Amino acid sequence: MTVKIVAVTVARSDYSIIKPILTEIDANPRTELELVVSGMHLAPEFGHTVDEINLDGWHINARLEHLLSSDSSVGVAKSIGLGVLSFADYFSNCDADFLLLIGDRAEMLAAAIAAQPFELRIAHVHGGETTEGAIDEAFRHSITKMSCLHFATTKKYAERIIQMGEQPKNVFYCGAPALDNLTNLSMMSPDELDKSFNIKVAQNPIIVTYHPETYGVEANEMNILNVLEALSNLSNQIIFTGSNADASGRRINQLIKNKVKENKNWIMVNNLSLRGYYSVLSVAKVMIGNSSSGIIEAGSFGLPVVNIGDRQRGRVSGENVIHVPNSIVEIRNGIAKALSAKFINLAQKIHNPYDNGGASKLIVDSILAAHESKLSAKKAFYDF
Repeated sequence: MTVKIVAVTVARSDYSIIKPILTEIDANPRTELELVVSGMHLAPEFGHTVDEINLDGWHINARLEHLLSSDSSVGVAKSIGLGVLSFADYFSNCDADFLLLIGDRAEMLAAAIAAQPFELRIAHVHGGETTEGAIDEAFRHSITKMSCLHFATTKKYAERIIQMGEQPKNVFYCGAPALDNLTNLSMMSPDELDKSFNIKVAQNPIIVTYHPETYGVEANEMNILNVLEALSNLSNQIIFTGSNADASGRRINQLIKNKVKENKNWIMVNNLSLRGYYSVLSVAKVMIGNSSSGIIEAGSFGLPVVNIGDRQRGRVSGENVIHVPNSIVEIRNGIAKALSAKFINLAQKIHNPYDNGGASKLIVDSILAAHESKLSAKKAFYDF
């Protein structure tokens, strides 16, 4: 009998993580995949990234729409509530053996909450991490406590999960699954990047991804204006990717779009696709912003990163990452350092602390072993 795993993806950010795990589940004769798509994937304003999932050939078992078109904290909170209702309806007719959740998005929290009355066993990837500038911190740790199987991307994070009272035998250090994408991925050529996205490799592109800080949301407009002003003295092509659906995310996107209209070397691409995004990382001179991909994935490309503000504060980072506060002067100083020959040389030699190799296979094998050992959703607190 096969083990049925219901996997949830809610945004382009977690799709890059879960995709190689889906491939492992699909390839294993002992597992059966059910795929649920939700959140930003289904929203045209965030690129309707469900289209990429379809193009990749995945069968989608359910599309759960619960994301309000709102840029406020109230809208986020209501979307969580609607998400709990939507996932509850789905789980009521679901006979899954495991629910696979990634990271810390509000939509993932909704799925975890809804799963509890059904005693669904949750396997959680990317727990134990800290992001002091985002309410995702609370979401992530909450999902950890609702899960019975844990896959941490560094040893430090695995130790933190155990510190939270989780049984050591159910906590695995696996590395970042997103890096498994790089094993067989062919990068787009400069001509393909130009034709598909108007990206000019000859103009030494810089990629910028900036999301709201969800603690102190009132500062988000000034924060993005500081970033835009800090970039205004550069001659490089600047490639902006869209912000997410956190409170103020839509306002950030609008301010970026306004500035892009004023600068001929600036472009905004709402959805680069997974292959396109990694291809840009492979040719970019520096990455700027506060995206987790700058912390987790950029190191595998030898890419210098200027990480701005507190959104990612607390995460393990490689030596390719320069942390700066959100001020025009500090951002410009960070960019100058990142573009220096000395730092570029350093970034190209670092070992990515999130690269442990073969994370996705370890995750699927561990879920199968847990099923065989009859792991229960009911668990005891681990004291040490």
